[in-house]
Amino acid sequence: MDIDTSQLRSLQRDLAYAPERAYGQLWKVMQRAALNIKRDLQEEAAGSGYFSRIPVSISYETWETANGIEAEIGPEIGHERGHPRAQGSLAWIAYEGTATTPPTFPDPAGALDREADAFQTYLARAVVGDLL
Repeated sequence: MDIDTSQLRSLQRDLAYAPERAYGQLWKVMQRAALNIKRDLQEEAAGSGYFSRIPVSISYETWETANGIEAEIGPEIGHERGHPRAQGSLAWIAYEGTATTPPTFPDPAGALDREADAFQTYLARAVVGDLL
């Protein structure tokens, strides 16, 4: 009795390379989520008179770690006076407020929460969709 296992062998090969293909998709998903959060934070910070340069200072960076892919999103700090992103060092005042003034910008966690559902959806598609 002959059994055709060619499709099974093909599936086996596909599954062997799935993690590599999925990783590329995961990187794209993380990049898109970070970009969306960055843009959301910039929109929330736009229009402030005193902190008018903070939206320009908001950026993101992604990198690979031993545990996966990570992203950091927010105002860049530490630039010297005169640099286009120098106001990023003052962003904590706009987000946290001071003893005498309330916060000017909404909590940045809101941008993360708004992106969470889309991120989870595309993350699942990147992992599961690649195996189908």
